[in-house]
Amino acid sequence: MHPVQVVWVRYASQTVFMVILLAPRLRVLVRTTNPGLQLLRSGFLFTATLLFFTSLRQLELAEAVALLQTGPLMITALAALVLHETVGVRRWGGVCVGLIGALIIIRPGLGVFQPASVLPLGGACCMACYVIATRVL
Repeated sequence: MHPVQVVWVRYASQTVFMVILLAPRLRVLVRTTNPGLQLLRSGFLFTATLLFFTSLRQLELAEAVALLQTGPLMITALAALVLHETVGVRRWGGVCVGLIGALIIIRPGLGVFQPASVLPLGGACCMACYVIATRVL
C-alpha cells in the first residue's frame, strides 16, 4: 500500500475512535492556549510517521526501526540545545555511542549506504522535535 494511504488510515481511524470515546468531554479536551504550537507538534508527528512508513518500501523493517530508534539520542541533544537542560558527560557519551551504533547500521561510505536510510533518520528527527514541542507546551 502507498505510505500516504497507510498514514491516512492510521490517523483517520484513530481520530474516529477517540472522538467516539471522548465525545462527552471533547470540547474541554481540545481547548488550548497555544494552537500554533499544537499544529506544529501534529505536523512533526505526522511527518515522522509518513517518513517511517515511506522508508519501509525500500528498507528492511529491522533496519528502519533501528534507525528510527536514534530519536532518543536526538531528544537528548535537542533538550540541551533548545530547552537548555543540563546533560552530563555520561549522557553525552551515551549519545555519541548511540550515534556510532546508528552509523554502523547504515554503513556509510562502504558502498552499501542506501539513500532511503535518511527517511527513518528524518522520522527520528521529527519525533524528537515532537517531543521537544510537547515539553515546551
